[in-house]
Amino acid sequence: MASFALRLLAAAGLAGVLAALPAAAHESEGEALARLDLALAVAPRDAELWRRRAGLERSQGDLELARADLERACALGLAPALAERERGWLARAEGRLADAERHLRRAIELSPGDTETLVAHAETLGSLHRWREAADGYARVIELAPDAGPDLHLARVRALAAGGDANLREALRALDEADAKLGPVPALAQEGVALELRAGRTDAALARLGRLSAQARHRESWLVQRAEILEHAGRSRQAFAEYADALASLEAQPPARRATPAAVTLAARAREGIARLSAPADTEAR
Repeated sequence: MASFALRLLAAAGLAGVLAALPAAAHESEGEALARLDLALAVAPRDAELWRRRAGLERSQGDLELARADLERACALGLAPALAERERGWLARAEGRLADAERHLRRAIELSPGDTETLVAHAETLGSLHRWREAADGYARVIELAPDAGPDLHLARVRALAAGGDANLREALRALDEADAKLGPVPALAQEGVALELRAGRTDAALARLGRLSAQARHRESWLVQRAEILEHAGRSRQAFAEYADALASLEAQPPARRATPAAVTLAARAREGIARLSAPADTEAR
């Protein structure tokens, strides 16, 4: 971890270039810290500069430096909501989850619409296994941010599901809400398949998988997954047929595609399934 003194030396060497050029999108954290050191040499009472430097130090694991710089920012008048949020992030980095939750909750009280803080609070609640509160927190973010992406919806669903089997129907409803807003998203659809299977609803899982595979140009992976679900459910004849269809489809592909690692793995799974079910039982679970 670079010390402040070493960073000052680096900043001095780069001063001409750093002063002349705007920050680049690909700028490293070390370069960003050097810029902030130069800026603070000019404006040592700028609370925002100290906050930004504390954040970079935290991301690099320099937690003692981050704490000192954050406290300086607070002493210089950093906005209270920002101060509480930054203290919450630092407490999380230090493993003090209860303190992190308390700081982030205060930040939300001071700035209820700050989605960045709401997400951090929900994540912290999840780390504390306070699943219902975490799910409610993610739901609040989704409500405030209509353009919320799949990751937030997935986090909400997983928080609900982590709260126990009694929440599975609610988790599936949350997935359906996400699907209505975002359209088909493979990660969300696969989560739905897993939750249906956890609830013991094989046909519902297969239906979700079918809707996902209908959108796909190449269906072999979905056929293999469908076969594995059917096999696990004891529906051997159907599983055998799906494995065979998947393998036939894979073997019909051009040589270059058949040779890809993904295709080789799928073909192996299909062949193994066929081998296991090479003599299907006369009856199967329906």
